[in-house]
Amino acid sequence: MALLELKGVRKSYGTTDVLGGIDLSIERGEFVSIVGFSGSGKTTLLSILAGLTRPDSGSVLLNGVPVHEPGRERAVVFQNYSLKKPHELSGGMRQRVAVARALAMDPEILLMDEPLGALDALTRATLQDEIERIWEEDRKTVVLITNDVDEGVLLADRIIAMTPGPGAVLGPSVTVDIPRPRNRKELNHDPRFKEVRNGVLEFLLERGRRRRAALAGSAR
Repeated sequence: MALLELKGVRKSYGTTDVLGGIDLSIERGEFVSIVGFSGSGKTTLLSILAGLTRPDSGSVLLNGVPVHEPGRERAVVFQNYSLKKPHELSGGMRQRVAVARALAMDPEILLMDEPLGALDALTRATLQDEIERIWEEDRKTVVLITNDVDEGVLLADRIIAMTPGPGAVLGPSVTVDIPRPRNRKELNHDPRFKEVRNGVLEFLLERGRRRRAALAGSAR
């Protein structure tokens, strides 16, 4: 039995169909990255996994039991840090505190909502390494939401692209069968890294083109 499952999850806000039927199965100890364009519904999906948002239809199961609310077994690292007196800390320090706060709960599942998106490249790379090190030590189940395909491939066991909204769904699940630990400099020359990254990018770009064409057609 999968640790965490979504079955036919749909969510709308008013007349906007955000999630158009999400099916997802995550095994215990997996590191899964979900990538997609901004506004595709990734944060809504993570909020549903966390129990912070209820789907309009479909189900969320944890160890086979329906999820209806937040729980200590699921900790969230938010985009906006959610700290007191954040002006006294640098961006990297804020996110380290946010991750440490989530881990202090000793959750089964760590849900991360684009946690590194606001950081400079050097700090982002440093924290990517820290996240991988923490995962290697504890092997907690991790779901990382990101719009950075390279980051998703670097960190994850599996990477899944999300189609543009409205009515977003998940694309194919791609196994990142690259040995760990992963060195980002060496990865740039790794054929499998290039294959996975390019495949995900091509899927996203193609779905983006389809979406723009559909919008252009409806506007005529």
